[in-house]
Amino acid sequence: MREYLPCCLAAFLLAGPLCAQDIPNGSFENWSNQGSYSDPNGWLTSNMVSWSVSQLLTCEAGSPGVDGTYFVKVTDRMLPGSGMQQASITVGTWGSFPGFPFTLRPATLNGFWQYHPANGGHDGVVNAALTRWNPVSGQREVIANSPIHAALAINDWQAFSSPFIYLSGETPDSAIVTIQATSAAAGDGTSIWVDQLSFGAPLGVGDVQALQPPATWPSPAADRLYFQPPAPVAAMQVLDATGRAMPGVSLMASSGSVDVSALPPGIYLLRLRLTDGRWCTSRFSKA
Repeated sequence: MREYLPCCLAAFLLAGPLCAQDIPNGSFENWSNQGSYSDPNGWLTSNMVSWSVSQLLTCEAGSPGVDGTYFVKVTDRMLPGSGMQQASITVGTWGSFPGFPFTLRPATLNGFWQYHPANGGHDGVVNAALTRWNPVSGQREVIANSPIHAALAINDWQAFSSPFIYLSGETPDSAIVTIQATSAAAGDGTSIWVDQLSFGAPLGVGDVQALQPPATWPSPAADRLYFQPPAPVAAMQVLDATGRAMPGVSLMASSGSVDVSALPPGIYLLRLRLTDGRWCTSRFSKA
């Protein structure tokens, strides 16, 4: 895996204050002509493939935007002779590691979206992942992610704010933002429209402390997972590895336990909202 750090990160930090860090071209106002089509500046798309095969586009500019001229439309396409192109776009530039230098711990991923499923396509996703290169392990670690899923049609612009799920107290060195028309079954013409992407305010010291993971046991859990929160709990969720809430899970905050017997084996997240409004998250495995 090609790494742009630390030289690119150093140049980025010298270019401006940390508060200026945000999603490149998150308003989708800037597009570059590629000859037969245009791509949003700073984003990797599959237009080169879909256009060369069938002269169809999986990423296009829509107008007018929520607050500006343009927004982005990401659309699954059936390419004659090649099959379904499941559409997605990612922040990045060709020839470099996807993403951009980023060293804050934001509370949320914010934006506006519409969702237009077609031909059996469903489950559009917008996600931001905060990552950190670990020179000891030689691997990139996920610090947090903030997936939000569109399960049903959204025919008018709706604002969304998806909380980051922090898995580590480390400081990230990069952020990766991805938009997918479908993450499950693809459908020709299924389209997700997105505009005005941004990160929420950075978490304060008190928030970071409250986000330390609660103790959980046993691991792996077979029927019931027990937890010890850092403060009284107001609400809780069990999420799968993509951030999707799991149905049919019995949640009993007062007893400090969760009935996980109905979950398939795998890795999950227990997410607790404390009575003071802060969140904490812990990972667990189900046998």
